Amino acid sequence: MNGKDLLNAMTEINQEFIEEAEFSEIRIHPNKKRNIIRTVSAIVAVAVMGVTAGAVSEVFTHRETVENWLSGDSRQQLEEQGLVSNYIAENEYFRMTLETILNDGFTLYLIATLEPLDETAQEFLQENGSFTLNSDFYDADTGEMMHYHGSAGFHVENGKNLIEFQYGIESENISRSAEIAFSLSEKHYPDKNYLMEGLTIPIDLAPNLKVLEFQSESGESVYLSPFELYSRTQDCMTTPISRICLVKKNGFRIEIDDDFELSGLSSKGGASALVSEESDMKYSYLDFDKIINIDEYQAIEFKNMNNNEVITYTLKAE
Repeated sequence: MNGKDLLNAMTEINQEFIEEAEFSEIRIHPNKKRNIIRTVSAIVAVAVMGVTAGAVSEVFTHRETVENWLSGDSRQQLEEQGLVSNYIAENEYFRMTLETILNDGFTLYLIATLEPLDETAQEFLQENGSFTLNSDFYDADTGEMMHYHGSAGFHVENGKNLIEFQYGIESENISRSAEIAFSLSEKHYPDKNYLMEGLTIPIDLAPNLKVLEFQSESGESVYLSPFELYSRTQDCMTTPISRICLVKKNGFRIEIDDDFELSGLSSKGGASALVSEESDMKYSYLDFDKIINIDEYQAIEFKNMNNNEVITYTLKAE
């Protein structure tokens, strides 16, 4: 897939925000280098913070940030599973706290908090209650810019400065380590980029979440992770579907829709895109508004609204 397809599909879920964001500014600079010597030790620090499931883990520095993006007991689950980062990057203007990194091998999902450290930064936030924050990925070993480039939405809610990032991961990069460097939109804030200089976060692109594979009778696969449902080869989440149900091992069905009160599992949205311009294969995904226990499920059902056909994907034996 090209960078634009990846970004349009994965960076933001809300289609209105996608249309407003500066996706035309995707940049690919394979030869660009930067000094990232300090990143090596930082990556180790983040890895150490992510303790194994079942161990006594840290709690989030800003619990309310995580609870803003993920509902129910998601925050508690992440703490119990050791998926707390609490990594801090700062310059003289801002402190960014990376609360959590969730990686299922298909999507890299990050939640962060931004805090002003001086009057200049505070004034900027007062003048801009929401803005686009650009992010560039650099290979931790070579310093070269990777083709990942995205934008994330910043907004203030209940007095808290919240950020949510989401990037698609190509399979050949899952064993790589990287550094994300943040910047403001040059178009909208041509004289303000100094405010974000030096705000970088180390990222290990290796998955840190368990994923289950479900197969249909025709052999097609969909994958269930704690925060999304996805397919690497088809657009099953975006064909004319009126219902998607997750079927628990006790037979209870949970319908995924936009009514949290009705279904118990709400979708934050989804998308599909061509895998590449040379291929007609597609991928698709659907994000959840909370963390789920994937071990509870045995099947996934898709009902076509045009012909009422139900296609069932059952859990693939390990």
